[in-house]
Amino acid sequence: MCILLRPKSKGSVGLHSANPLDPPKIEPNFFSHPDDLETLKRGFLKAKEIMETDTLKAFQKNGIYFPKQFDDDFLDEHIKRSLETLYHPVGTCKMGKDPMAVVDEKLRVHGITKLRIADASIMPSIITGNTNAACIMIGEKAADLILKNNEKAAVITEDFKRDL
Repeated sequence: MCILLRPKSKGSVGLHSANPLDPPKIEPNFFSHPDDLETLKRGFLKAKEIMETDTLKAFQKNGIYFPKQFDDDFLDEHIKRSLETLYHPVGTCKMGKDPMAVVDEKLRVHGITKLRIADASIMPSIITGNTNAACIMIGEKAADLILKNNEKAAVITEDFKRDL
């Protein structure tokens, strides 16, 4: 499996409506930057090369999902058909001081009082590895900030849901 850890394509997350209980509008925009497909093709060809070494051939089992051909067009189609994400999206609410930043260094949403974001979405870019430890760290930092300021967490109640 080839993994594109630093894609150049950018997706978006938005709202379908003003109702906070509606699901978000998610548009991943895979391959909107041509370098991503080219990088995955190079990675795929390198993985094929490694899998075909004498050392690893002995461990191959039936069912390895290789395309029938390795020309550019066929490989492009194979990658697009078999593409998966790693389920570690980040960066939709980046932290910072620039115009694209959504939260400040204390995880507070710019322009909205008493609202913080404490998940992977605040990372300005993805880390090169699993995001689990970084998310735990962000959560711990948020807890420290909230406790330090003696804030009370807002809870969506059944009354609030009925009023929507």
